[in-house]
Amino acid sequence: MSLKSEILDAVAARLGKIKAANGYSIDVKRVYYDKIPMGIQLNSYQLPVIFILDASDYFELEHSCLKGSWDFRLQLWHSNREGDFTMLDFVRQVMKNLYADSPTAERSDAFRALHPSVYELVPISVSTDLNMIDANRVSELSFQVRYRTKLFNL
Repeated sequence: MSLKSEILDAVAARLGKIKAANGYSIDVKRVYYDKIPMGIQLNSYQLPVIFILDASDYFELEHSCLKGSWDFRLQLWHSNREGDFTMLDFVRQVMKNLYADSPTAERSDAFRALHPSVYELVPISVSTDLNMIDANRVSELSFQVRYRTKLFNL
């Protein structure tokens, strides 16, 4: 398995913990990242869900060590009946999950436990109002994962 797929699996597993039973205010039904359905086809009983969308991967060689910067996006889908406050809370719960691995956010560097090669998780942008008429609500978060590895471990 490639390093990128290991990190992707770790991110998906972490996001899968966003459940009311774990103390979060949102109960994510599923995290899609390998085979992604058309989000518009999801019914309200299947929501909320998170889609992990792969983006660019950049490399830089430094003293026989490869430094990578991998961009990915999270699309947070919820029912069109939900308001802006619910969508903003969804974003907050995802950020707490990724950075603190906890709904109480008592620490802020838990992203380091995603994978031993990850040394930084940088938030790039948040688009919070992609509300479409008669469609599901969508917020999008962009991140960059910075990691170190050997060239042959990609």
